[in-house]
Amino acid sequence: PKESKFLSQFSLEPFRWANDTMSSIAWGRVTNGMRAMFMAWLAFSASIAWAQDHITERAWMEDTSRQMSWSEVQKQNLQPFTGTLNKGFGHSVIWLRLRVDPNLAPKPARMPEQLVLRIRPVYLDDVRVLDPLSPDDSSKVTGDIHPPSQDELQSLDLLLPIQRGNAPRDIWLRLDSTSTRQIDVQALNEDTLRQSALNQSLVFAGYLALVFLLAVWGIVHWLFSRDRLICAFSIKQIAALLFALCSLGYLRE
Repeated sequence: PKESKFLSQFSLEPFRWANDTMSSIAWGRVTNGMRAMFMAWLAFSASIAWAQDHITERAWMEDTSRQMSWSEVQKQNLQPFTGTLNKGFGHSVIWLRLRVDPNLAPKPARMPEQLVLRIRPVYLDDVRVLDPLSPDDSSKVTGDIHPPSQDELQSLDLLLPIQRGNAPRDIWLRLDSTSTRQIDVQALNEDTLRQSALNQSLVFAGYLALVFLLAVWGIVHWLFSRDRLICAFSIKQIAALLFALCSLGYLRE
């Protein structure tokens, strides 16, 4: 009886709060670890496509006037870059010069006379491809402001088919976007693109499932505990889920 009376003078709330906090921290570490594994899997699957990329050289320039024509841009000095170009937010137009070598990999059985440009991310406003093999083709346009139903190839990425050709050549991309001017372009065979898209869709589906399950866990936990830290975690997971759906291309209209 004396021990019970002694213990009753102390509140157990600090211990409960500490336990919930440690539980949240542990779940945060698990979440970050699983996300890291998914990103590693995505990088591995993407490396397959990078190994078969037909683009051998990349260069860029910024058109602050937004008025330069293709012929004018071809006379300018461009800056070389590798991988993804990231120029942040801005009002200028970005021009890319890409050297495409059609002989880096054997022709596939399907679409042997074509390569497919895979352009990411999907929230770029307007991307136009200018190709010397089809200089009058105005259909090589894609981006967030254009309806996906008009795309020749449907995908979570922006896809534009181009002629394969027989010799290396330079093609040009004109990027005009109000979002961050970050762009990654690959020129792939159809079979390589199909396999890479399958791997990518599996990774995206797994990532979305993980974020969704953690959001549900957080909401259920908060309903029973009313812990503010768990509430903040749940809101963060819901926001991450919505952002992922938009940025990965699932909500393109």
